[in-house]
Amino acid sequence: MVMYLPALRPTVKTAGRLVVESIVVPWLLMATLLHTRGLDTALLCALGWSWLVLLVRWKGKGRLPGTLMLTGGLLLARCSLSLATGSAFIYLLQPVIGSVVMASIFVGTSLAGRPLTLTLARDFIDLPAHLIDRPQVRRMFRNVGLFWGATRLVDAGVSFGFLHLSVDYGMLSRALVSPVLLALSIGACFLLGRRGLASDNIRLSRAPAAA
Repeated sequence: MVMYLPALRPTVKTAGRLVVESIVVPWLLMATLLHTRGLDTALLCALGWSWLVLLVRWKGKGRLPGTLMLTGGLLLARCSLSLATGSAFIYLLQPVIGSVVMASIFVGTSLAGRPLTLTLARDFIDLPAHLIDRPQVRRMFRNVGLFWGATRLVDAGVSFGFLHLSVDYGMLSRALVSPVLLALSIGACFLLGRRGLASDNIRLSRAPAAA
């Protein structure tokens, strides 16, 4: 059996857009406005951007990508608590806590047989029902979810170590170290997923070009 992957360029474009919209722009707004306009303005601008993107996506397609919903909800919680406390440290500490929470969610949904990794995969790949129902495929998504949860715990530990030094180091960690860990984790999850599919005689291939 062959699982056809979408063309590389549109997939990379979609993934890159999600990263820019949900991670890069909010971080840039925080880094730029925190020392010039104050914490409240920085937080409100980052939150406003996130929910504007969600609104545009919902109006345009009638469906919100799971990735944006996840990051938008987490950003709302982070900004609300930081506004209530007036602390930039709390804002940067929350991704550490969020990584621990996300690790729990990925691990929990995987162990419950409803892996979040499957929901997120549908943002990028059209997965037919008969393929999802295969035990080996669901096991693969479960294993990837467990592995991803472990990587989020590693990210939390590294981020907390930098933040413990200073707020500026915490911002640096979120801008440089975390994205590198994220990229490595994505690559490892892809290899793990491909190996899991191969055990069920499913190979990955590029979709055939349209006639």
